Amino acid sequence: MKSNNNLVVNAWIALAVVLTCAWVQPAMAGQDTMPNTVLFSGGGSWDTDGKIRVGYAREIDWEFWSTGVGHFQPAVEAGGGLWFSSDKTDVNFDVTPMLTYVLHTDGEVTPFLEVGVGGAYIEHEEFDDRELGSHFQFRDVVGLGMAFGPQERYSLRARLVHYSNADLADENDGINFFVLSCGVSF
Repeated sequence: MKSNNNLVVNAWIALAVVLTCAWVQPAMAGQDTMPNTVLFSGGGSWDTDGKIRVGYAREIDWEFWSTGVGHFQPAVEAGGGLWFSSDKTDVNFDVTPMLTYVLHTDGEVTPFLEVGVGGAYIEHEEFDDRELGSHFQFRDVVGLGMAFGPQERYSLRARLVHYSNADLADENDGINFFVLSCGVSF
């Protein structure tokens, strides 16, 4: 089982590198028209002490199912951070495709709902009494937020983030975090 876990982790890391290169390339070539957002996050958990994360989100130029109420907007988010407990610190990295439902408003604040499922690499297979089972974890995100300021350049988000391996390993306790994020788009 251990060699299969390493294969899965290496495959996800390779996929993350390829997606990140494809995602960043248009911006580097000066062809970028979609917002890029840097996210700074911190939160806590009923499972462990807390986490911090720095992320980068890139919207994909494709709005769909637009109505008078709102529209869907896909994005890809990548980031890394630290989990903290009383006896251990864990480094982790992730890539998560996200889907955001943006509500149409006439005000200066635009609310939105977001969901995403992606992959994550965590340093330790066990963390603060949680048997996570493998270095590879799925990262599930559900949240709500608002964009505001000139050209909606700033955002605040509240998210519930769950990590687990979907029973791909023998152990799968999973871990949950409640996270608050602030973002700056450019």
